Amino acid sequence: MRKETILVVDDQPEVLRSIERLLKPEWNVATAAGGSDALEWLKTGDPAVILCDQRMPAMTGVEFLERSLESRPDAVRILIT
Repeated sequence: MRKETILVVDDQPEVLRSIERLLKPEWNVATAAGGSDALEWLKTGDPAVILCDQRMPAMTGVEFLERSLESRPDAVRILIT
């Protein structure tokens, strides 16, 4: 069975590691340390789900998720705070 990919976006490395450990058994997990990194990853990656923190420097989670619609309109989006 093929695992779907989830993209986790957060500026705190410890949060990224924790979520990755939690989801890894069921998902292929990609991580990005902020909105800009995540937008770059989306140029080639195709996640089924995008999980994003709201409070990040330079670009909020809402701003990132709005911009991600352009490249991956079918991905499920989840905002965490």
